[in-house]
Amino acid sequence: MKYLVFAAALATALPTASFAQDMMSVCYSRGSEAEGVSGFLHDLDGRALRIDSPNSSEERTRLTEWQDPGFAQEMLSQLIRYEGDMPADLLAQCDDGWRDTIVVRYDDGSSIVFEGSCARNPVAQTLDAIFATTASTVVNPTRSYIDGAAEGVYAPCFHNW
Repeated sequence: MKYLVFAAALATALPTASFAQDMMSVCYSRGSEAEGVSGFLHDLDGRALRIDSPNSSEERTRLTEWQDPGFAQEMLSQLIRYEGDMPADLLAQCDDGWRDTIVVRYDDGSSIVFEGSCARNPVAQTLDAIFATTASTVVNPTRSYIDGAAEGVYAPCFHNW
């Protein structure tokens, strides 16, 4: 019964195609502070930003920006297909420090967050399934570096870039 109530709440909380025009951005990230984190932010206006934390081979934060119009909308349409596969209590079930994160932000300031940890969690499986058929095209990227770990780099989907 508890799962059915949660599923119903999630179904009403996650946007459907009719609400997609209110979306501002979608962000997804993977990694841990120990191993490094890579995050990708896609704004509805086409701006794309990759955020890479310092790791064993790079002591700086790397920001790579490009334009990819339509990708945020495509990502949202893919997420709608997998919404029921990602329960909200994944971190309570297993937390090994690794994070697979998806955050969808809306014009009204609200957001929907999915976070998983541990091997083969539903958030990681959703990202794998989406990227099996969908990819952002990087054209004319600009790169910049920040010495050390920039603020928010280990949780890039929760920072305002």
